[in-house]
Amino acid sequence: MNADKTLAMLGLPPDHPQLNTADREEIVEFFANKVAKYDADWLDTVANEEYRQSGTICYTPEEFFQTEHGKAAKTQGLWTLDAVNNEKLPVIPWPTLTDQNLRPLAGIKIVDISRVIAAPTITRILASLGATVIRVSNNVEPEFGVLLLETNLGKYDMRINLKTPEGKKEMAHILAEADVILDGYRPGCMERLGFGRQAVHEMALKRGIVYARENCYGWAGPWSLRSGWQQISDCVTGVAWLQGKFLGLNEPVLPLLPNSDYQTGIVGAIAIVQALHKRAHQGGSYNVDVSLNQFNIWYLDLGQYTDTQGAEIMAKYPDLHLRHTDEMISLVTKTLTMMIKSVGEIFGPQNFETINSPKWDVEHTGDLIPMTILAPVITFDKTKLSYNVGSCPPGSYDSSIGWNVAQLTRTFNHMKQNYNTKDDE
Repeated sequence: MNADKTLAMLGLPPDHPQLNTADREEIVEFFANKVAKYDADWLDTVANEEYRQSGTICYTPEEFFQTEHGKAAKTQGLWTLDAVNNEKLPVIPWPTLTDQNLRPLAGIKIVDISRVIAAPTITRILASLGATVIRVSNNVEPEFGVLLLETNLGKYDMRINLKTPEGKKEMAHILAEADVILDGYRPGCMERLGFGRQAVHEMALKRGIVYARENCYGWAGPWSLRSGWQQISDCVTGVAWLQGKFLGLNEPVLPLLPNSDYQTGIVGAIAIVQALHKRAHQGGSYNVDVSLNQFNIWYLDLGQYTDTQGAEIMAKYPDLHLRHTDEMISLVTKTLTMMIKSVGEIFGPQNFETINSPKWDVEHTGDLIPMTILAPVITFDKTKLSYNVGSCPPGSYDSSIGWNVAQLTRTFNHMKQNYNTKDDE
């Protein structure tokens, strides 16, 4: 997120040279004092509506469900699935499997238009189940490179500028054969680009398609068009307040685990498989909606540990000290350090495997190196879940390839040749 807009909202300059030598605590105190001059309701409204920056008030669950948005959000399930044009579209059988590839989604073609964690996790899971996934990226929106190493596993990343006539033509060509499209951008973005639900369902009038969307706030209520991330959802729904209470504090603390980003990814993958199953047996197109808030509301309904259970758990991790000032990097560092010390066996080699992936180097050599990844958590008697390809940087595959990526081998020869010819962008 570009901090310049937030700094401007607070009446601050974009640069603060006096903080260059300050430690973390001094920086936190500096900005906390600046933010404290403003009312929470003002910050919430101006950030979201005027500056279009992700932000929220930290509510308790009770406070959240008293808001108009909370009341509307509570009516939604863990995911929503709706049929479209069922009476017009035929049954689309599952692709024929071969003895060499028995993964359940082999032959299914998915277009992934998303970034960061939650939505990309949906398609990464589907890729491990055998689906062919084309991820559409661009050279305008910033990427979180460290996250891409994992979220791009099993995907063919192609740069397509959907704001140009050429890019729109390329996208329409890819969608003509797609079984699923995933939209993980700010609500309304794909409609403005010409690839919203109505337009895509019109393109799929001959065979049907699953159009899945993921957002932060959910798809009902006055805040549904706001952008947001995991931290926003955890704070707006009250999960962060309960995490702080669990830690014995009277303040909200972001929960690292369970992680609503990754959990929403699991939910989205399940919902899409359900939609594909319906298409194979009933025909039609389908809409799937998931959100971070939908997961967190479901999560809250599971209930909480008793005080006794909480004390027993915390006694196992006496060195874990988290506060409201801990952001994701700090949370990961502290939690990982604690886990290595307390449950280090989960990081043993039995839980990991390697896959060849291109080296992410500034020279763009495309050289392949082994990448260590988490081993599949699901096992079958005959079928091993795996990715068609390893991870790759944005734009590694030429968009003119289209769905011919399905014929490429895991040696990355084609990608390597293509990647080496690309100019730096």
